[in-house]
Amino acid sequence: MLINVIDNNSKSDRQRMTESMAELRQIIDEHEKNMLQNISNTEEEQKTKLEDYKRSLTNDLQHLNMQKMSFEMLSLISNHNKLLEVKQGFDNYVNETNEKLKLLPMPTVTEYFLEGIDQLQSLKQNILQCGRYIEVPPYRNPQLEQFINDNRKNRRIDLKLRNLTDSDMKIVADMIRQSTVETFF
Repeated sequence: MLINVIDNNSKSDRQRMTESMAELRQIIDEHEKNMLQNISNTEEEQKTKLEDYKRSLTNDLQHLNMQKMSFEMLSLISNHNKLLEVKQGFDNYVNETNEKLKLLPMPTVTEYFLEGIDQLQSLKQNILQCGRYIEVPPYRNPQLEQFINDNRKNRRIDLKLRNLTDSDMKIVADMIRQSTVETFF
C-alpha cells in the first residue's frame, strides 16, 4: 500500500516536472523563432533597400558612361558644330543627373537592439530555483512520541487537548500499529 502511494506520488511529480519543462521549452522555442524571424526580416529589408539604391546608382553610371562615350566619339570626328550641340545635351544630362542624385535619399538602416537579452543569465538562475528537488526529513514530534510511550499501558489515551496535526496523527497511528504488533507476537 505504501509502495503504491510512493509510486503514485513519484509518477505525479515526474509528470508535473515533465509538463512544466516542456511548456518552458515551448515558450523559449517560440520566442527564439519569433526573434530570429524579426532579425531576418529586418536584415532582408535593409539588404533590399541597399540593392535598390545600388541599382539606381549603377543605372545612372551606365547612362553617364554612354553619354561620355558618345561625346568622346564625336570629339574624334572633329565636327565642331555637332560637338557643340552634343556638348549642350551632355551638360544638360550631367546637370539633370546631378540634381536627381541630390534628391536620391540615402537608404536608411533600421537599428534595433535585443532588449532584456542580458537578463537571461539571471533568469536562468531563477528557473533553476523553480521545481527544485528537496527531500523533506520525516516529521517527528518527540513530545507526542514520549507521551504515547509513557501511556502505552493505558487502554485509552486522551489526545483531545493536544492540537494534533495530520502528521501527528500518522505518528499516533504508527505507534498504535507497533504496539498492536508487539502484543500479538
